[in-house]
Amino acid sequence: MLDRVSGWIKGFSNGDHHVPVEDDAFAETITALLVEAAMVDGVLEDTEREHILALLTGQMEMSPAAAKTMLEEQVTAHYSRIRSEEHT
Repeated sequence: MLDRVSGWIKGFSNGDHHVPVEDDAFAETITALLVEAAMVDGVLEDTEREHILALLTGQMEMSPAAAKTMLEEQVTAHYSRIRSEEHT
């Protein structure tokens, strides 16, 4: 995930890229990072959820349904990573 973000940042810094709004991998990576940041305290507050959804529907031009699905998938993935780390 970080390799993808690093590549995008380098491209943006060089002026070679624009936000790839139709790139699911980009949206998924951004959503995962936002979820990780928002859940650093172990809870995804309603206001945090609303902000992430607003970013996905506004900046990433996703439909509300697609944004909600992606957010829920990343929240589930977050909890899976936490459970996995607890067992190692």
